Amino acid sequence: MSKLYVVATPIGNLGDISDRALSTLEQVSLILAEDTRTTKKLIGLYPNRRIEAQILRLDDSIQGIRLLNIVDQIAQGVEAALVSEAGTPQISDPGNSLINECIKRNIKVVPIPGPSALASIISVANFAVQPVIFYGFLPKKKGRVTTFEKLSKIAGKYGASSAVVYESPERMERTLTDILEYLGDKEMVIGRELTKKFEEIWYGKVSEALAHFKAPKGEFTLLIKLN
Repeated sequence: MSKLYVVATPIGNLGDISDRALSTLEQVSLILAEDTRTTKKLIGLYPNRRIEAQILRLDDSIQGIRLLNIVDQIAQGVEAALVSEAGTPQISDPGNSLINECIKRNIKVVPIPGPSALASIISVANFAVQPVIFYGFLPKKKGRVTTFEKLSKIAGKYGASSAVVYESPERMERTLTDILEYLGDKEMVIGRELTKKFEEIWYGKVSEALAHFKAPKGEFTLLIKLN
């Protein structure tokens, strides 16, 4: 049976890549990458591994005939791996269209698990997180208010206990302000630059986060206690 491997790669610390992930990249003939430059750079860090696969770009812009041509190759026996720029594919990264087409064609989809900012922030929570709802990156404009209104309604005894969102430094203050307005001064765990050299894991309330992250730098993962 034809196979597509969904391979997690480091979100920062290169030591987090698994031997299984590297072995899979050695095994396949085609690597489908969100960012080919990042993937080539990552592979170049392991000169002792025989990773010789063709690398093609696969992001959300690859649709239609171009996507089906890739699926045809896999269906005809070309083993392929899907990788994100960093982390686990499909977790706020491309991959859904490819996987959907592969399943339609009876191509086996195999997860090669590994680093994820979502799993990392949950693992260091100082409160019960389940059930947790994951939003990834919030809408920048259209649908943003609606998203927060829905989130405020599903919180509580019979809804979600926590929520996870990703955020850039440019929108961090705005997002914290919106959380305070629509959800209240909730407890939070904030991961900045997770697994990287200047990693910071911060605990406190939304109002305190606004004061602490006055000039934010890096990538943020926010875990919000809803009840």
